Amino acid sequence: MVAVKGLYKQRGSRFYWFRHTVNGKRFATSLKTDDLGEAVKQATAIKSSGLFGMVPTDTEVSESFRRQLEGEIGKSPAVLEIEKYEAESQRRERNPVNKFVARDRTSVLKRFVADANISHPAQLSGQKIQRWVKDLRAAGKSTETIRSYLATLKGFIAFEIKARGVLRYNPLDGVDLPTFKPKGRKSFVPKAVANKLIKECPDPAKKFLLFCGFHAGMRFKEMDCATVKWFDLGAKGIGLIHIQNMPEKNFYIKDQEDRTVPMSDEFRAFLADFLRGREPEEFVLKPEILSPKKHRYRYDFSRTLDTYFENKGVKCTVHDMRRSFASNLVSSGKSIYVVAKWLGDGIQVMERSYGHLAPGDTDINLLSD
Repeated sequence: MVAVKGLYKQRGSRFYWFRHTVNGKRFATSLKTDDLGEAVKQATAIKSSGLFGMVPTDTEVSESFRRQLEGEIGKSPAVLEIEKYEAESQRRERNPVNKFVARDRTSVLKRFVADANISHPAQLSGQKIQRWVKDLRAAGKSTETIRSYLATLKGFIAFEIKARGVLRYNPLDGVDLPTFKPKGRKSFVPKAVANKLIKECPDPAKKFLLFCGFHAGMRFKEMDCATVKWFDLGAKGIGLIHIQNMPEKNFYIKDQEDRTVPMSDEFRAFLADFLRGREPEEFVLKPEILSPKKHRYRYDFSRTLDTYFENKGVKCTVHDMRRSFASNLVSSGKSIYVVAKWLGDGIQVMERSYGHLAPGDTDINLLSD
């Protein structure tokens, strides 16, 4: 069988997809088949048609959206509203959206209005959303992906109701949302293993990330945007990390609240040498990169850490380091309320995620004779 360039399977999807370019624009089309022969046939038809003209009916986008892609008509009111929504989300003063997040959300919303054949926001309905969810399931999309799409749609609908007054009710009410299957326990790294990973790391920048995760519970973006002035080595005789919003650098903490985390002795000793002679306003990592270029993060270090963990035979992600920070502290007897403050998480989240790790309370024996 002759291979067709651009034919592939997405992770988590049982169907074949076809990636192709038309007039300088890239498209990815679900072929809605898991049969390779049929996928090759459909991809060849798309390639020979130049756009969607010869694509079988069940893989075509809506006619109105197809005409927009070909430039036969202007943008629909729905698409204009989507662009207005994302533009305003990037301009707002409180917790503005990163341009790369906005780009991804715009893509999801435009896909929705195309799939649901919606040309005006007033046409949004629970029935159309429910049908879209059903189609996404049939296309092999995971529950996590579908719920992520619906969360994006929820924000847009709220904008249309509150800010624009286009909708009088929420069409998501009554929509049957896909439910998650119960998951096993999330990964965390025991204290001894975490400290061994830090001790054996030869790369100072990588070691800084390991300390930030395992000894300070910092989030990915907080590590990415941490500046030298955050790390006060002389504060209270122990050293403090001041994780703070920096509007001038377009950085906002997830929960939007500044917080302070004490330094471990090992982290403080490492930073004394690692940050020596550095300017307070510099980013700790890759200071020459002032803002994101092609990705949502200024500096995406996930691959370098993933490779290090893999080489060490440890199952761990960047966020697992944050979980390990909390798990190791709570299981060692530290107050769950204090750990919640250091993490910047709500106490309910902490109790749900880590409450079972707290040492047993021997006062239960007061009930004994």
